[in-house]
Amino acid sequence: MKLILITLVAVVVGMMVGCTSSGSNSDSYQREVNTLMQRHIDGFMATVEEVSSMYDSWLSPSGISMSREEGLRELSRILETVGKTEDELTLVASEWSSLIPPSEAETFHDLGYEMMQKRITGIQQTRLMFAEFLRFGVHDQQLGAESEAIFNDADRVWVKLVRESAKLEGVEFNR
Repeated sequence: MKLILITLVAVVVGMMVGCTSSGSNSDSYQREVNTLMQRHIDGFMATVEEVSSMYDSWLSPSGISMSREEGLRELSRILETVGKTEDELTLVASEWSSLIPPSEAETFHDLGYEMMQKRITGIQQTRLMFAEFLRFGVHDQQLGAESEAIFNDADRVWVKLVRESAKLEGVEFNR
């Protein structure tokens, strides 16, 4: 998860990329893309940061001495956060899919949707992993590895998305 956080922050910080705007439909698309991508980035990054923080706290001296009940409460809270993020990212992806991109932005648009879907799937796997840990008290390393692989794949699509957007003008992703 930390590698994902570092990679995403490095890619997002200071990035100014976009879609060509040539008329009101393109301007409208451009505004919507900016808003939706920023919502996606903000929601995803906040959850990555929170999960990373949870792992860090568990590995700290105070986390190691945490009672089982305290650990389960913390895990329940994180599970709720991950569920809310999944809902928000699903809504953003749905709104993204309803946009009609200008022809020159079709590849960009498709890559954006693909990346969002992969991140949603990774979030779902993470939620499942946490839920199983809460239910059975056992960390499913296979689910963890699958989740990490999905996030890595989403990162590869993100890089393609950034490259594609560099060919265009007008959309800004800020973090």
